[in-house]
Amino acid sequence: MAKAPVFGVGTDVLKNRLRLDPAGAYMFFGEEEYLKEYYLGRFRELVNKGGFGDFNYSRFDFEGRSLAELEDEISFVPMGSELRLVEVRSLKPQKLSDKDAQRLLEILRGVGKDLILIIYCADGEFVCDKASLKKKFPHQLAEALTAVNFTRLSEAALVSWITKGFNSMGLDSTDRAARALVRACLSDMLRMRGEIDKLAAYLRSRDRKRLEEEDVRLLVHGDPDAKVYELTDAVLERNAAGAANALEELRALRTEPIWIISALAKAIYSASAASSGDGESAAASLGMADWQLRSYREKGRAYDRKYFAAAMDMCLECDRKLKSSGLDADALTDGLVFGLIRLGGVKGSY
Repeated sequence: MAKAPVFGVGTDVLKNRLRLDPAGAYMFFGEEEYLKEYYLGRFRELVNKGGFGDFNYSRFDFEGRSLAELEDEISFVPMGSELRLVEVRSLKPQKLSDKDAQRLLEILRGVGKDLILIIYCADGEFVCDKASLKKKFPHQLAEALTAVNFTRLSEAALVSWITKGFNSMGLDSTDRAARALVRACLSDMLRMRGEIDKLAAYLRSRDRKRLEEEDVRLLVHGDPDAKVYELTDAVLERNAAGAANALEELRALRTEPIWIISALAKAIYSASAASSGDGESAAASLGMADWQLRSYREKGRAYDRKYFAAAMDMCLECDRKLKSSGLDADALTDGLVFGLIRLGGVKGSY
């Protein structure tokens, strides 16, 4: 299950609306694009009954258009169906003028029982941070429609989803393999969906039925974000061999040294925050997934405050040298990675 969103409703509410009372206005927003597309498909199925889908579904791209044109678009009645679906893209409600924002609210409040209106916001097109939620309009919007916040699912829910995906194809996955896939794809379901198909084809080509962790490590690669997590994990676990391998792969991907240094500093800070007394609040402020919080908390508890202070100083000093000296960037990065590992292995040396 996904955590309860800080703004809007979760997919559990959407499931009930689909089943009991699908008509009305909705806004899809948040970072999980796969689930947005999945539920949009479910709504399309509702209006496609009887073979009149082409007449009862419309995609309205708002870029360069007006609210008056949108109002005209939603005025048509359904044909051969009880419902019509209008999907609105690129509207970006928070970018509207005050006058247009109020007009949009009027339009939404007037949506009838024969219409499904979905304002589809790509990730970042609707922001619900603290500053945005201090304003009145987002809350007015949530009262005028059903605002569905598509947050990332928990690692446990994603593991279950991956397992079911393989099972539906007559295959299976170990728990470790599924977790490795979640982390390699940074909990992104859209990317995982493609990787599942690729891994399933690989298993069939080898006449095998069960996905193992090594299969994921062999075939799911090329994402610097995922590789940098491998590096920072290896540093916090004082795993020199694992760190060396991750560094080699990051360099093969032409990852900038400054980004590696920045990631190490962030990992040090995240482990310190996650292992503190208020780890949940720290995780929320840093945008950690639940599995990242657990991982950083577990690793962070091996160290004390003095270690974190000394480790952060090392990161900052390396960053300063990289920007202000002519020293070799790879040598500086190597020195930081293995220096942090040595620092963590000798208590009291800092």
